[in-house]
Amino acid sequence: MPGGSYQKERKLRLKKKLEKKCFLGIFNPICILTGYLAFSLFGLAFSLFGLASFFSFYFESRSPASSVTKTTRYG
Repeated sequence: MPGGSYQKERKLRLKKKLEKKCFLGIFNPICILTGYLAFSLFGLAFSLFGLASFFSFYFESRSPASSVTKTTRYG
């Protein structure tokens, strides 16, 4: 039967199309959320590191102990 092989082929193509569609339907929001979470965590870590380095330099330059050790060490 030539019509039987065509129907099987058509069913197989529809099945593959449906699987692909369902997989992408589930996969896309997960990818988007994961990417957003990764970039937001990276941004948060980067900003906290920048803030910490700024405050460490700020307080180090203002502390009197750092200027005393520099003058006694070299002078």
